[in-house]
Amino acid sequence: IVRLKLRGGIMTRETLTPPAVIERGQVSDALLVASAVDKVVDHLPAYRQEQRALRLGVHIPRAKLCRWHISLAQFLMGVAEAVFDEVTESPVIGIDDSVHRQQVPDRHVCQQSRIWAVTAPAGTYYLHTPTREGVWISDLLRHYRGGVMGDAFAGHNALLKRDDILALFCWAHVRRKFHESADPRRRRERPAWPGRPPRRPR
Repeated sequence: IVRLKLRGGIMTRETLTPPAVIERGQVSDALLVASAVDKVVDHLPAYRQEQRALRLGVHIPRAKLCRWHISLAQFLMGVAEAVFDEVTESPVIGIDDSVHRQQVPDRHVCQQSRIWAVTAPAGTYYLHTPTREGVWISDLLRHYRGGVMGDAFAGHNALLKRDDILALFCWAHVRRKFHESADPRRRRERPAWPGRPPRRPR
């Protein structure tokens, strides 16, 4: 960006550098965003991006790519917080988690971490945690008041038992039972009282 200024009858020319995710870095915002989209949307991890760049004669170490992604994530924290605020304004939200393999520092092994999803019509907020302990989702939604849809995972219990939370549980699991009831091969009549008789053999 070039800006011209007139000072004391003298015209001066000033070059302004537009703001960037990584100030004075080696990567443009366009390449940085494209790399992050490759990783998250197209499932192209850093080591594959490194191999692809090498085929073009460009060496971009995967460690550098990871640092770029971390910088972008930190830059977008404000956007993530805005998404969370918008999602938790909904009177009903859904919660779930999935396994995420995370490399252990200084070791060539991975451990199971978790990515939690909090969903609403407005969008989805994601939280990465090192374990599946219910304390993570309980702390994340400590100020939320409303209906929560979630499965029967024991880690949800502390959240769903709160007086200001309406436990709606998981309707997908309920729907599955209706589908099973329409299948004569899977349909069963199971008494609901304690000490019910043993199931008949097939």
